[in-house]
Amino acid sequence: MADEIDYGFSTGEKDDNPDGLSSWIWTQTEASEIIIPAYVDGKPITRLSMNAIQAPKLRRLFIPATVKEIRYFPSIFGSFEEFIAEVDPENPWFSSDGKAIFTKDKSRLVLFTARKEKTYEVPDGVRILGKYSFSGCDSHLEKVILPEGLEEIDEYAFYNSNIEKLALPDSLRVIGDSAFYNLESKMLDIQLSKNLEAIKDKAFFTVCCVNELYIHSKLKEIGKNAFPRRVNSIKADDDNEIFAAKDGMLYSKDAKNLFFASMEVSGKVIIPEGVEVIKECVFSRNDKITEVVLPACLHTIEDNAFQYCFSLQKINLENVNKIGSNAFNSTAITEAEVCARYICCFGDCSKLKKLTLKNTKVIGDFAFSGCSSLKELALPESLETIEMEAFENMPLINAIIPKSVTKIGDFAFETERVEIYDTEKSPVSRGRAFSNKDHLLIVRCPKDDKIKFAVPVYRSEPIDDFSQLSDEVIMSLFNGTTETYDYTLYDLVFQKTYNGENISGKFMAAYYRLMYPIDLGSEARKMYISYIDEHAEDILSLKPEKADISQWLKDYKENKDIYNADIGDDGETGDENKLASEENEERLKNILWKKELDEYKL
Repeated sequence: MADEIDYGFSTGEKDDNPDGLSSWIWTQTEASEIIIPAYVDGKPITRLSMNAIQAPKLRRLFIPATVKEIRYFPSIFGSFEEFIAEVDPENPWFSSDGKAIFTKDKSRLVLFTARKEKTYEVPDGVRILGKYSFSGCDSHLEKVILPEGLEEIDEYAFYNSNIEKLALPDSLRVIGDSAFYNLESKMLDIQLSKNLEAIKDKAFFTVCCVNELYIHSKLKEIGKNAFPRRVNSIKADDDNEIFAAKDGMLYSKDAKNLFFASMEVSGKVIIPEGVEVIKECVFSRNDKITEVVLPACLHTIEDNAFQYCFSLQKINLENVNKIGSNAFNSTAITEAEVCARYICCFGDCSKLKKLTLKNTKVIGDFAFSGCSSLKELALPESLETIEMEAFENMPLINAIIPKSVTKIGDFAFETERVEIYDTEKSPVSRGRAFSNKDHLLIVRCPKDDKIKFAVPVYRSEPIDDFSQLSDEVIMSLFNGTTETYDYTLYDLVFQKTYNGENISGKFMAAYYRLMYPIDLGSEARKMYISYIDEHAEDILSLKPEKADISQWLKDYKENKDIYNADIGDDGETGDENKLASEENEERLKNILWKKELDEYKL
């Protein structure tokens, strides 16, 4: 070892690495030359793992005969431009030609290390380009010449590279997952090899544009998002037993599945009779289609199928019973009737004005986030779950939650008014569902439909007993919440529910409000003090498990003079708090739902 470097070693599990040590050379070093020792304390170094070499100035690396495994990670050698890798000739598992590391028989190229080369010719005899083998070649390498006889390009082989010229040999059979993911060059000309059998998930997904793809007869497998984002034309060999192409679209041979649509598809698109499934990302980013007509037999649209189709305004969905996540995100659809059980597909549809839901059971995360034109939405009686931030950043004026709903996720609503039923299966099982500090939550009794409680709500803790919602919510804001809320709204709610049940809960609410008198006006202060004084005997008679409340009452009595003082939110007495209170009272007059509270006579 030319320069001094610290080593870190870990003894692997017996089944994982029974023969010796795994080596992590973990300290950042300026070393330009590293010779990995074959043994440490008599035990062999057998594996190079993730982030094994952290030496950005590395120019020469010697791998001993004991190393039998090199883990396939893009960061195995940290950040470097180029180095010469030498492998001990006695190593029975690996070899090197100075520019790349291979398996001993040179059938697999493990890692390309000559990063400053502009062109590299893979030696004859290599059958597999290994995982991440050319990953990160984003500065100099422009052309890779692949030999006839190469059979597989493994996953992430050219991840984050800048290859501009690459001819696929006819011997190639498999292109692995994300093999060309994050390819920085445009790669306008990809000629799929004649003997190609499988293109795995996302193999070319982030390649910007391809003029034409031709599906040869032997191709049997096309993974999810396998093709580039934009393909100008796609064709298929008539002898292919799995796929068929027509009018710029790729189907299964039986025409039941639509796999891909090229950019030549535009305007009004009529999906042929017999198609049952539109696969993932089929039309994604096609900004030329304006309308899609689906056949009655089509029952499934998979994830992202029409995402970023910015010009798509109209599609008939009444017969589709399964729609994947983000299927219509960022489209120009104005209205739709949906019968799918799970809905999470209209995010950022800013032009969506009318939506009818039928048979829907679950509204997913961010399902209608950013639907700025959707001001009314009737939730069906079939609905059971509303997930996290489902209605984020949308101006729903009134959301009426049906009795069937049993779960509501965090921050689901940002509406001005939400109506909910107090059922045995409380939907407020997660407390931050109603996060808008100025909205009105109306709780109705399911038997007679009378209003039980209304409050602007924020919850930081789960609600265990829905019947105690009013008191729990009032007190929740004064217990560690760091967000800024209009506390005077809670003073108003307390006033409206002054004569309600659950004295202990109301006492705690009053006690906390006096302890943390942010924007607490004199009238509200008198109200809280009056409530505690009126119910002192009731509080003292509570069961032993309420002993903490009795202690709070004792504290209150000892500090009553302090609580009676006009204390501002800065902890000092004076007129500032009075002024703030007057400003809040004036602002409250302009809040729409304050009048509703008065009308409901709570």
